Amino acid sequence: MWKCKGIVRGSVVELPGDVPLRDGMEVEVRVSREQMARLAFEQILKNPIRTFVGIDEVIEEDKRDRETRWDKGNDQ
Repeated sequence: MWKCKGIVRGSVVELPGDVPLRDGMEVEVRVSREQMARLAFEQILKNPIRTFVGIDEVIEEDKRDRETRWDKGNDQ
């Protein structure tokens, strides 16, 4: 497997002209960790937590999440 870098423009991935891809080839596109971190940070800034969240709320949310996964048989 080899890698090359491209850029997205208008939901289309543009690759360098010398990339030897043929019609019908299966490809995999991954977003870099740096880009994912930047996107996550942007989402956090757009949707800040405006109320106090204490440890009790965090524990209760985790408990509900675990119970949901357990009910579905996906406890991990």
